[in-house]
Amino acid sequence: MRAFLRALSFRMLALALILTLLAAPQALAATKYTTLEFGSRGSDVLQLQKALLELGFNPNGTDGKFGRGTETAVKAYQAARGLEADGKAGTLTLTKLYAETDGQSATVTTPVTTNPNTLKYGDSGSRVTELQTALVKLGYNTNGVDGRFGAGTQRAVISFQKDNGLEADGLAGTKTLELLYKKADGTSSSSGSGTSSGLTRTLRRGYTGDDVITVQQRLKELGYYTGSIDGVYGSGSIAAATAFQKNNGLKVDGLTGQSTYAALFSSSAVAAGSSGSSSSSGAYVKLKSGDKGTEVKKRYAVATGTGDTPSPIGTFRVTSRFAGDLGGFGTRFLGLNVPWGQFGIHGTNKPGSIGSNASHGCIRMYVRDSEELYGLVPNGAKVVIQGGPYGQLDSYLRHLIPGDRSSHVAAVQRRLTVLGYYTGQADGIYGRGTQAAVTRARKDLGLPALDAVDEAFYRAIGLILFE
Repeated sequence: MRAFLRALSFRMLALALILTLLAAPQALAATKYTTLEFGSRGSDVLQLQKALLELGFNPNGTDGKFGRGTETAVKAYQAARGLEADGKAGTLTLTKLYAETDGQSATVTTPVTTNPNTLKYGDSGSRVTELQTALVKLGYNTNGVDGRFGAGTQRAVISFQKDNGLEADGLAGTKTLELLYKKADGTSSSSGSGTSSGLTRTLRRGYTGDDVITVQQRLKELGYYTGSIDGVYGSGSIAAATAFQKNNGLKVDGLTGQSTYAALFSSSAVAAGSSGSSSSSGAYVKLKSGDKGTEVKKRYAVATGTGDTPSPIGTFRVTSRFAGDLGGFGTRFLGLNVPWGQFGIHGTNKPGSIGSNASHGCIRMYVRDSEELYGLVPNGAKVVIQGGPYGQLDSYLRHLIPGDRSSHVAAVQRRLTVLGYYTGQADGIYGRGTQAAVTRARKDLGLPALDAVDEAFYRAIGLILFE
């Protein structure tokens, strides 16, 4: 009997499922939507925004927030379709809208693609950065090259797709990427007929357009431009271009032409605050050919530590590495065997800091430069860090007290080892062993009984330069 009941229940369940499936199309046909209006938030708003954007009505972002941009886009759509243009997306508006987009925007989740190569809204990382860079090279405004696939990047992808006869879905799939990179690579002419940025016209006062936006964005990344990204080549843009030209050894005319484009979009562009190639402040990295080689293979602009958090000075080795999303620190990290702390070489989400003393001690690089360097430098590679905010020891001698950790402590330890006062490791940590050695040395040298390393102590132990 129990077996009969179980079999009956299974049959009833199967019947229920069949009935549900058969009823589904009818239910969808009679869908009633919750009215979306100014102030609404969530996935439903996101779907609405994507559908509007697909049909050419720009909501000023696909962020799931029903703001004035979305309201304006809804009104424009309603007016174009003969609906009451009240800016509210009710059942009538949404039904018609989603019918035009074949229901693609009526799903809660982003359309699933079987191709893992496809880049879409919400993605982030180095591949998105490459996508944005290629779009910008071809003159499409992505609202920044930041590695985040947002509304600006989505609009740029759609524009590129429309211009090239591709399905304008805002998804950067295989066809879109192949054509995009082919065209972008073609803008880098070895004959000198073009520029690495893909921009061609010389920008002068009063010029407007997407190429002006692209230049403003790049100048802002490098710390030269502080105005709004408005696409107008005015006084602010001219002043920024002039400063960039001065700092990069170019003809100073305030115009953005071929030579300025080439320097502006190169990986070796000198940021604001840097003194350029002659800098001795540690504002660049030189990659040489081998451990003892002298040939400079690559040169990269960097940012080093501040006065309060200086970069370590000395010779170290690469002992660890990481590839992946590091948030504000780019996508690559090369760890150094600095004994008194965790220091390394990595990217940054603050490109305007490059060329200055701005980090907490690590060496910052442009994200793409850090990715390139990562592939060139193996574990065990020697890294020599010179200069920094204090320069060499003869230009600034830091006052040291117990608990300090720095290159200066390591230098003192090495000197005290030579003089026979210190027997521990030169680890850059001002601990008890170092404190005892300093105290004994000060007594023998006739200095006041302190445990601090001051200018008189540096002078007394003959520490002027790094040994």
